[in-house]
Amino acid sequence: MKVYVGFYGMNRSLRWTHRSIHHCLLKPLREAGFDIVCAAHFHTLNAIQNTRSGENSVKARRDEERYLPLDALWRETQTRDILPASLAELYEPLSLDEPAETLQSRRNLLFQLRSLNQLNTMLISMGADSSDVFFFMRPDLMYLDPLDTRLIVDRLTSAGKDILTPDWHEWGGFNDRFAFCNFRGADVFATRMVHAIEFVQATGGLKAETFLHHVVERHGLAHGHIGMRAMRVRADGFTQREGFDLSPYQKWRVSLGNRLRRPLR
Repeated sequence: MKVYVGFYGMNRSLRWTHRSIHHCLLKPLREAGFDIVCAAHFHTLNAIQNTRSGENSVKARRDEERYLPLDALWRETQTRDILPASLAELYEPLSLDEPAETLQSRRNLLFQLRSLNQLNTMLISMGADSSDVFFFMRPDLMYLDPLDTRLIVDRLTSAGKDILTPDWHEWGGFNDRFAFCNFRGADVFATRMVHAIEFVQATGGLKAETFLHHVVERHGLAHGHIGMRAMRVRADGFTQREGFDLSPYQKWRVSLGNRLRRPLR
C-alpha cells in the first residue's frame, strides 16, 4: 500500500509550518513503514493581497518547496483566466450588495478547488489507484497533533470509511482544511469543483464546509472524524490561535512568534 501525501493551494508559509508537517505527518508515516509518495500543486502570486486575513501586498516566496520531500511539483500562476468556465462565473459578485469579504472567500475557495483538481490529476498520473490511501494537506497550516497513521489507514480500509475530516470548525458542514481518503473518497474530495454551480444555484452561495458536506452526501461517502488540529499561518508568519486548548509550550511558541511579527488584524 502507498500513502499519497498531496499538498495544494498556495504555498505562503512553509518556512514556519514545515517542521510541524514533518513531525506530525511525515515522521509517523515513515515510522509506521508506509511507502510515501509526496506531490504538490501550488498556485503562485508575486504578492498576496487578502483583505479578509489582513495580508496586504505580502511578497510571496517561491523557494519554500525545498522544505518538503516532494516527488513531484506543479506550479501555476494564479489568475482568473486559469479557472474553468464553470467556476469563472462564480468569480464575480452573486449580487449587487454582496460583501467584499464574502466575495474574497469564494474566490479563494475557487482557486483551492482548482488546485485540488490539478493535484488529483498529478496523483493519478503518478500511478495512484484503488489500493492506495490519500492525505490532502494544506501547506499553510501548523499541525499540532502527531497522527496515529496505522489507525487512520485502518479506518480507510478495513473499517470502510471513505473520507475523514477534522472534528472542529465545521460551521454546519465538514471542515475541509485537510482530509484523509481512500480512492473513492479522494476522487470526490479532490474533484468536487464540478458540483460548485449546482450548489450555488441551490443555496445562493458557496461556503467551503457546507459545500463539502453536500458533496459527501451526494456521493454517499462513508464519513468519519479525526481529532488532528491545525492552525492557519499567514504569509508573514502570524499564527491564528483558532480557539484551541494549547499546551504551555505551544502557547509560548505561538505567542512569542506572533509578538515578533506584525499582527495582521
